[in-house]
Amino acid sequence: MTADDAVELARWLCRAAAHPSGSEHDGSGRLDFTEPNLAFAFTWTDAGLLELGVGLDLEFSPPWRRHARSGEPFVVTSRLTAESVSAAATEWAAEIKLYPPAGDANLQ
Repeated sequence: MTADDAVELARWLCRAAAHPSGSEHDGSGRLDFTEPNLAFAFTWTDAGLLELGVGLDLEFSPPWRRHARSGEPFVVTSRLTAESVSAAATEWAAEIKLYPPAGDANLQ
């Protein structure tokens, strides 16, 4: 993950936490990176929880699930409250502030 990707992840997590339950999908439910073996996705459950999926492909996959071809990532799924995702985004942004991105992405 690049420094620019790290900034985008913080922004995406904030948007995911703010996405109102039951509203129309706005295209921000999936986040892909420069590194194609890592992806994030979210959906809202009927219970009002955010279901966050982390896709790990090829060398990012766990040792028991190695593949020679990409396209079938191992997905880790968690159901979280919007508040916990928002808190995670804030903590992530604070952690990465020490490593400013080389590109145009800046946390403001």
